Amino acid sequence: MKICYIHGYGSNGLRTSGKLKEAVGVDVEILGWDWDKPFRENFNDLLKRVKEIAKKDDEIVLVATSLGCYYARAIAENEYCELNLFNPCFKPWELADIIPPEISKTYDYEFNKSIVIAMAIFVSDEDEVIPNNVESVAEMFGGCCYIEVTKEKHRIESFEKYKDKILDTSFYKE
Repeated sequence: MKICYIHGYGSNGLRTSGKLKEAVGVDVEILGWDWDKPFRENFNDLLKRVKEIAKKDDEIVLVATSLGCYYARAIAENEYCELNLFNPCFKPWELADIIPPEISKTYDYEFNKSIVIAMAIFVSDEDEVIPNNVESVAEMFGGCCYIEVTKEKHRIESFEKYKDKILDTSFYKE
């Protein structure tokens, strides 16, 4: 199993991937992207990298935070991998005070929730960045994946309590 981490907007993933590695006890590969580039350009690059990893590893688990979750879900719809998404941002155009409109308008991927993907979403009802995210996630993916409502801030400080779900891929097969 290969664990890869996709960071959110305005991040390089180093801090969070370090916390993830500390919790799960295995190497974590950062799948970085340039938040100043349009969605499709980043998506094509990330998808290519995941396909290269898939040639070497039979099982890929993507862990993503915030806007990285948008990429992770889109990637998994094109190259199957299991997902653990934390405080996902599926509507970047609603965060105009953070993400410039010329960038957020490029996020035009149409998610297909009928594509069955082993996916766990951990979404906070105390997220200070994405308001009403619990409702938004439930509307988009309720009934087709595991959703756990947490009390985390937007930035995950520790993955320790989530490590079993990240590492135990049989979790998705319940």
